[in-house]
Amino acid sequence: MGTYPQLVLGLVIDTPHKRVGQNAITTLHGFAPLGLPVGALAVDRAYTDQATEHFARPARALGYHLTLDHKQDQRGLQGSAHGALLIDGNLACPLMPTPLIHATKDLNDKTVRTPPEQLNELIAAREPYWLKLKQSADAQGRNGYDCNVQPRILPPR
Repeated sequence: MGTYPQLVLGLVIDTPHKRVGQNAITTLHGFAPLGLPVGALAVDRAYTDQATEHFARPARALGYHLTLDHKQDQRGLQGSAHGALLIDGNLACPLMPTPLIHATKDLNDKTVRTPPEQLNELIAAREPYWLKLKQSADAQGRNGYDCNVQPRILPPR
């Protein structure tokens, strides 16, 4: 038998497309005093358009792991910060090989939702390169991450 989310929540807390990220963080802060566990936080595409400081960074500081649905033009390498790569919404070690970095670039929704075996292999090969959380957030909400890579061999093209 599978596992199920401990809390599924869907609500509108403001005018659509206004203060989306900030309002979500305000709501999440309301859960903290309840002592609810944190885990995966799945959100729709309205949140992938949010400035990092309005949603992703504060959500991660609260201990959530983001599960995001990116638009076609947002997939693959999205930027970098302090040497770490941001790939498909996840922080990665800068040593990640180029084919893995760009494995999902410009893929359409159908391909992402039903990936061919070769794409599944490339996505799985990214795993050792994701930054690992070293500790919980400090008083300013900053997390420490580790880039301890033990890479796998890429399948031949």
